Amino acid sequence: MKALAALLAFLLMPLIAARAEGWPASTPEAQGMSSQELTGLVNFGIDNGFDSLLVTRHGKVVAEAYYAPFAPRLRHRINSATKAVVGSLIGIALKDGLIKGLDQPLIDFFPSRPSAKPDPRFKAVTLRHLLDMTSGIDWDEPLSNAIPAALFEMERSRDWVQYVLDRGMAHDPGAAFDYNSGATHLLSAVLSKATGKSAEDYAKEKLFGPLGITDFQWRRDPQGVSTGGYGLYLLPGDMAKLGLFWLHDGVWQGKRRLPAGWIDAARRGQVDMPFPGLRYGNLFWSIPSKEAFMAMGFDRQLIVVLPKLAIVAAFTGAKRYSNADGKPATPGYRLSDVIDRLTAAAKSDAALPEDAASLALLDQKIRYALEEARVNAADAAPPIASEVSGKIYRLQPNLLRLSSISFTFDSDAAAYTYDVGGKRYGGPIGLDGFYGIGGRRLYGKSAAKGRWLDDKTFQFEMQTLGNDDAAIVPFADLRQGAAVAPVLEAHEQAGGGLVRGIRHQAAWHPDRSVGNSFNGAEGLLADATFRDALRVLAKRGLVFDAWVYHPQLPELTDLARAIPELTIVAEHLGGPLGIGPYAGRREEIRAEWRPMIADLATCPNVVMKLGGMGMGRFGLGWPEKPAPPSSEEFAAAWQPEVSWCIEQFGADRCMFESNFPVDGESISYLVLWNAYKRMAADVNPAEKADLFRDTAHRVYRIG
Repeated sequence: MKALAALLAFLLMPLIAARAEGWPASTPEAQGMSSQELTGLVNFGIDNGFDSLLVTRHGKVVAEAYYAPFAPRLRHRINSATKAVVGSLIGIALKDGLIKGLDQPLIDFFPSRPSAKPDPRFKAVTLRHLLDMTSGIDWDEPLSNAIPAALFEMERSRDWVQYVLDRGMAHDPGAAFDYNSGATHLLSAVLSKATGKSAEDYAKEKLFGPLGITDFQWRRDPQGVSTGGYGLYLLPGDMAKLGLFWLHDGVWQGKRRLPAGWIDAARRGQVDMPFPGLRYGNLFWSIPSKEAFMAMGFDRQLIVVLPKLAIVAAFTGAKRYSNADGKPATPGYRLSDVIDRLTAAAKSDAALPEDAASLALLDQKIRYALEEARVNAADAAPPIASEVSGKIYRLQPNLLRLSSISFTFDSDAAAYTYDVGGKRYGGPIGLDGFYGIGGRRLYGKSAAKGRWLDDKTFQFEMQTLGNDDAAIVPFADLRQGAAVAPVLEAHEQAGGGLVRGIRHQAAWHPDRSVGNSFNGAEGLLADATFRDALRVLAKRGLVFDAWVYHPQLPELTDLARAIPELTIVAEHLGGPLGIGPYAGRREEIRAEWRPMIADLATCPNVVMKLGGMGMGRFGLGWPEKPAPPSSEEFAAAWQPEVSWCIEQFGADRCMFESNFPVDGESISYLVLWNAYKRMAADVNPAEKADLFRDTAHRVYRIG
């Protein structure tokens, strides 16, 4: 019986604890923890707005869960847990001798930036005061659901650092605890002054780099200062890596990176908070009576460290319209609720007998959390849906800075768009009781659902999934050769860590009736200078998005073989032309195109984008027809090409693409994606995931 239990535990272990990259997995019992107790913790998360939880003991993951619509491999905003990271960077700079001491006056770093409200007390503000939230700077940011007025005003200002310096003083430094994200933004600016780098770049060198944290995003203020009070997005597994670093007293792989005593000050806390039993120090929260300290962010973004139990746990959360049970959930639980559950789960310092039955229940609950519940599927759309569909509603000035909003209803699909600050966002709306996931909101992917309550009322729910998983592929003129490097650096800086590749249109044809792309030229793909630029892309880990016509596919194949370290994304099915000398010859062109695609697919560094099929250059003539195609017509017309590409490349090297506004010549956005669904109807679920999401995630390192 023991052998059977051990075998089952071995089989289930990868399912429970192997999603976080860079972490070894273990059954809970092997680390002295109870699977039964951890099942209760996973269940607690369903009712309390968890997006994810990850529990480690002795450096191994023992439980990991994601709550739909959030999913593995997505970054999550950690809100004010960012503060503990900024505090740690201050500690590292202190140990490196770049900061004289924590009692150094703040004004030493801003001698040429006087305050609009001079106050002699400001001269006494030190770095220690900022680290312990006792600066005395006048600030309005309640530790509740009340509006943090000062923080919002800082966000709206043109110069965040100056805004905080201009706030004036409310009381003497050190006199009282007063939570202040502006003060920690000043600490980020101090890091820039002391190190000559942004907090983000200093973290890459001194903290994230050594810990192996590479997939993150960090917001910046208008001057490029990394946000000091919030704005960091991390994978849950990387949140736990930080916790492990703190658990080990700021020592990583045998090297001390934080000053001795830094973590001890965080564990004990330096000042009392306005909540019984809670203390604060070095930008950490602590509960000394429970031997716990943590990085803490709004909506319970938590990195909990229990030193005596060798436990690190990372929690993310968000207000949810409906959880796995189809009920609303808000992450407003007491910190002791999770700390006590973690403590109760730790039964022994040594391994326990394997408990196969409880381990199976834990796995079942983890799977349950990942499955979204169907909630209130929409009834048939009333007549008003077609009346409002596509109309743009202009809004009066408002606090949300929304300038317009629009809804589109098309058969059994819907979508929304809105404008903020001159930029457009939006995504699909699920009408079947499940979230429609995709599109883009300001700080992440959209998840939205809706239903008609009556013939005039549409109930619309939307949220941003826990992180910003966008990727940017801008243009750079690769004809500059290796001299393109400064342009790439500028793109990467402006893109805030989101740039994943460069798109250079290389499409060229000698017949002018076909038309050439702006930057295309004869023989460009073989040009030595152009290839030098591509080698620079490869060294920087950037993708090359290539738009070529199908007669150029052999040239693209030669390029792929010449620079195997470069990832190439071939756009628009490889450009099968249907105009000019190719008009009316679709079957002949298809016969030429197929072996070219098959040869290109032998290059493992090439990925195919399935899209662009609405372009007039492909010769189907839809822009000139009186009515656009239906999703059925469109899918039938392009199924042979799409199926051939999937057959040659495999679904794991193909991705459906949105090529708007160009595809809009022939077809609407919603009808196009319905056509894609039809084209992928016969592939298995894993292949669908690749085509619609996972290939893009891997190639462009999204989420």
